[in-house]
Amino acid sequence: MSSTDVKHSIAGFYYQVMLACKELALLLNMSTSDESYVAVEYGADVRIYDDKDIRMEAKFYNDNTFTRYKEAITHSIYNFFVSFKGSTSQVRYRFKCNVPANVKDLQFFGGWITPTEITEKVKYIKECFVYESVGKDPIKDGEYKSFQTYYDSMYPKKKKPHYKQALIKHLAAQSDPAEYVKYIIPSLIFDDPELARFIQQIDFDFPQAKVSKYESIANLKNSIDLELTKYNGSLTAEERNKIMLLLLEAFLDSTVTADSNVRTIKLADCKAIIANHQTQPLRHFYKDEYQELIKEIEQELSDYEYILRKSEYSEHVDDIMSILIGLKEQLHSDMDHFGADKVLRRFVMARRSYPLEVMRLFQSITEMMVKTNRHDESASVVDVEHLNNMQIGEKLRFSLRTLPAARSARSDANLIMNNFIDHTQENFEMSKAMGGETIIFDTDSDICQLPLDQINNTIIDIYKVKDNKQHQEFYKSFRYRCTKCLKLSFKGKCPFLQELKGD
Repeated sequence: MSSTDVKHSIAGFYYQVMLACKELALLLNMSTSDESYVAVEYGADVRIYDDKDIRMEAKFYNDNTFTRYKEAITHSIYNFFVSFKGSTSQVRYRFKCNVPANVKDLQFFGGWITPTEITEKVKYIKECFVYESVGKDPIKDGEYKSFQTYYDSMYPKKKKPHYKQALIKHLAAQSDPAEYVKYIIPSLIFDDPELARFIQQIDFDFPQAKVSKYESIANLKNSIDLELTKYNGSLTAEERNKIMLLLLEAFLDSTVTADSNVRTIKLADCKAIIANHQTQPLRHFYKDEYQELIKEIEQELSDYEYILRKSEYSEHVDDIMSILIGLKEQLHSDMDHFGADKVLRRFVMARRSYPLEVMRLFQSITEMMVKTNRHDESASVVDVEHLNNMQIGEKLRFSLRTLPAARSARSDANLIMNNFIDHTQENFEMSKAMGGETIIFDTDSDICQLPLDQINNTIIDIYKVKDNKQHQEFYKSFRYRCTKCLKLSFKGKCPFLQELKGD
């Protein structure tokens, strides 16, 4: 099972900020103090300070359940305890997750604070500390290394031994509880009553069934809208949307400043934003045209998900939408920073913005990732090297290109080549080329079957590179492919697809 710590990805960070917005909106209708606040990356992924000080870690899993020994949760327990050592009983620690606990651990987490089970929970906290400690000195090169040597001698034929799991089983079989101390770093060694007090301050928030990242963000938006309506029933849908964007901007600004005075967004700040929303400009999401682009993309995502759920590929919806929402948020972030036209022209061979064409490219890539069992790998459109604009995992890099849907040239391989060369020349992209990049076109033409001499002749005949031998060699070196075989609907055989599958 793979998990994603929300602060480690752009899409996850967007979820984190949306979660903070929702918690602040809840305080509007629940808190009695204007000094109450919510913060992002301020002692926790999300921190809510009201009558209690709640420090929340948010995790996303790709699988359908989580288990007690996965690194995301054991590391969160460690983070909680580091904070707990210097805190008061007012502090609460919350582990929030998008999937339920595995059946075998459901009762364990569901009945977390049960007096009769405190002994078992204390042992679990120690196990979490062991998981964290074996990667740190002096345990790493001391007792843990000795255990690895012992385990290898006991099971010499194991090709990929899982030392951590083996160590936990070994410790569970020991009659002396003090045995755990040998594998825990000194700063985490505390007596059982102190650990029992820590356990009382933890709670878990997970659903009954898996919720995708796409669904989670949609649910957060609905919750924010509902709380704003409760707070002021006269606000229109458009006004509520602008207030949400203003709150998003406030939280985003709070995470990039070193000034501790603005690290938190107080309830008083939230009320001021609502009161002044009509005159307060959006600084990051300020252009109407940009907002229209975002709406188009959101509608396309919604339509695409609807069609997938009705199709024979409905079992892949969550994996596809999880990747797609991540790419969408990266696209939003870059559009906000560099401008929509500049970012979209990385993908669309045209002189103006076509956001839906970019999303269709992303749809093909996400479907390919599911087909080739890469849905657990990261997909990024940010800071990709050379002529590429898409990276999957550590090794796969592509340059995705398309033409507007209405262009007749989409159906002809030679015309697509002409447009690609024109576009890369006009935008001075060849200065970034390394040679040998894989160029993937969104087309039904068989561009990948064009004979090499025909490609070479096409390149040489194009006026813009006729006298530029270096650029000619670059264009000849590229691997030209199409999106046909990448889609779930493709049932045939294709060398490119086989290559991606590793066959």
